[in-house]
Amino acid sequence: MPTEKETPASLEVIYSETFAAGPGAWTVGKNAEDGTWHRNIFGHLGAPVPLGWSPRGGRRGPFAYSEPPWYFDDNHGEFTWLYLVFFVNRSALIGLSGRDLRDGEIRLSMCGERFEPRGTELFFWVQGSAAPGGGHPEGAMYSWALTSQPVTRALLDGQWHDEKVTLVSDEGRWTFMGHIHGGLKGGIRVFQGLTAGRGTLDAMLGGTHLNFGFLLCGVDPNDPPSGRIDLEQVMILARA
Repeated sequence: MPTEKETPASLEVIYSETFAAGPGAWTVGKNAEDGTWHRNIFGHLGAPVPLGWSPRGGRRGPFAYSEPPWYFDDNHGEFTWLYLVFFVNRSALIGLSGRDLRDGEIRLSMCGERFEPRGTELFFWVQGSAAPGGGHPEGAMYSWALTSQPVTRALLDGQWHDEKVTLVSDEGRWTFMGHIHGGLKGGIRVFQGLTAGRGTLDAMLGGTHLNFGFLLCGVDPNDPPSGRIDLEQVMILARA
């Protein structure tokens, strides 16, 4: 499992969740008739709900997990169709609102249980606002996926693995996700094009992030990924 002994001198652990007592602040996107997310092409509203949890079965006992059915998010069709498989719905819920995450790390202990990706990739994702005065619409939210660092391989052999992603503040290593207002069911009306977010990533990682987590991207609704994703620990490190 990730340990503080492996922490570079320039980084410090600012958050750690071992899921010893439950899923904590970690959630998964699910269909929910009282949900606040847009009604997708299949007619479902969505909402963040707590991850599943088990007191035993991990390497040290308790673990959290994410499993289908997942809410089908067609709101970023310019980028890809996706599932929000595990994420923190608000940075403030884990005491990280406004925290500078640039060049930080996300470390995971994870395992796939009969997981079949079927062409999808698991990417870290962050959503937030642009820096004030940067010429972007006031109140607009922007999403970026760290497409240069997929962690899908950790899910393929049914074994526990320790994975890490580094939150480099380099837009060339990420992909802006765009936004189709209202999803496919609402028609193809682009609210943010794929170039509209340039210049926002550094500000978001620097403290204007609202939420973040991991997405399964590239979902084919006719042949979706299956199986379960298990988590035993999540650590977040940032510059001291």
